[in-house]
Amino acid sequence: MDGDILLTSYGVARSDAEKLKKKRWQVVVIDEAQNIKNKDAAQSRAVKSIGADIRIAMSGTPVENRLGEFWSIMDYTNKGYLGSTKSFKENYADPIQIANDARVAEKFRDITANPIKQLSVIYPIRLSRINGPCLPAARRHSTRRR
Repeated sequence: MDGDILLTSYGVARSDAEKLKKKRWQVVVIDEAQNIKNKDAAQSRAVKSIGADIRIAMSGTPVENRLGEFWSIMDYTNKGYLGSTKSFKENYADPIQIANDARVAEKFRDITANPIKQLSVIYPIRLSRINGPCLPAARRHSTRRR
């Protein structure tokens, strides 16, 4: 594979993943990142297998159903930042979605909005819209894009 820029669809990324991951890309930008919200889907695994020095995920779609969807997208851009899927479920997803724990929702909002407090490098993360019951305690504090 020759070139510096790859522009493709999720379907092609899935079907040609073996070819695409043979090259280390400098930057991979995915749009409509909700397409990798299911960490176990073939499409998500294929996109995540494409090596890059920098990964950017863009989406105008809010997290709608489960915080695990947010974890999957974050795992693509900042692997390990939110921990393993198991620890994320235990520490954030279940307490927020099942127990409606406002304290944990606030902590989650803090680490995703202000990661500099957690790490020594800056990652621009912005959880700008929240739909449905995914973060009920956080809904009234969400921000809108201007």
